[in-house]
Amino acid sequence: MTNVAIVTGGDKNYFPMIAELIKSVRALDDKEVANWDFCVIDAGLTEEQHNYLKDECAEIVRPEWPTKDGSEPARVNGRNYIKADVCRPFIPTYFSNQYDVFFWIDSDCWVQNAEGLRLFVQGALQDKLAVLAVADRCWPRGDRVQWLGPLPIKAKTFYYSNALKAFDRKMARQLFPHHTLSAGVFALKRTAPHWKVWQEWTLKGLVKGNPFTSGQLGLGITHYIEKLPAAFVPAWAHWLCQHTPAWDEQRQQFVETHLPHRALSILHLTGWDAMRKDRSLTIDVTTTEGKIIQKSLRYDGFDGEGLEL
Repeated sequence: MTNVAIVTGGDKNYFPMIAELIKSVRALDDKEVANWDFCVIDAGLTEEQHNYLKDECAEIVRPEWPTKDGSEPARVNGRNYIKADVCRPFIPTYFSNQYDVFFWIDSDCWVQNAEGLRLFVQGALQDKLAVLAVADRCWPRGDRVQWLGPLPIKAKTFYYSNALKAFDRKMARQLFPHHTLSAGVFALKRTAPHWKVWQEWTLKGLVKGNPFTSGQLGLGITHYIEKLPAAFVPAWAHWLCQHTPAWDEQRQQFVETHLPHRALSILHLTGWDAMRKDRSLTIDVTTTEGKIIQKSLRYDGFDGEGLEL
């Protein structure tokens, strides 16, 4: 049997959602997946929060910054929560080698069903990086275009803007045509060669680039430039909630916004900063029958904010 560890991390402000993520997995009908170990990167939790998660998880670590001398990278400016992002390429160095697959899930995610999780692990076991390429029939294109009257004069993408800042125009142009790989959720074998290449490019990107995006940029270079293989999962397996999902009242589940309205697996609260801080906030959600209802996108099976730690 494959030994899988789900890894997440964050600071004290993300603690309620870390707790909700763990509870959402533990509540899954698929009991094998529900019992996968959790490992946590402590990027600024309080002592009480750290101790709570120590009881919920197999392993919890407080890593140094992965720079040569362990110092905070330039432009971080005390935002310690960024450490959880920058440290992702170094996951195998923090946690024990008993695990076959490390499965990172950002702390502002929760899991509605196990189907997507199994798909990610299936991709990782093919010796590939299992990841979402950010594109789907339900979502608009992510390109940003600057117009001069009726003419498009400049197009920007995540890769182009960040690679231009961190590296040079040549790298930016090489990455420009490609869909962004979302580093917010991915699965990779512990022994995969991707890790070392990703580590190197992330550290190179930290020199001049944005520390918050250096890991995701490095992941794209690892696949698109260095040609290490990837397995792309569909959007229902990792849904970015900046594109508000639909709600199926009969199934009582969040689903795709277009036919066949497949149930979503991992819901990632991208684009909802206020809701991340306050689970009581609701938004307009369209049902599969076209009705507008008020719903929160947070996990409704456990109130992490109620722990008050």
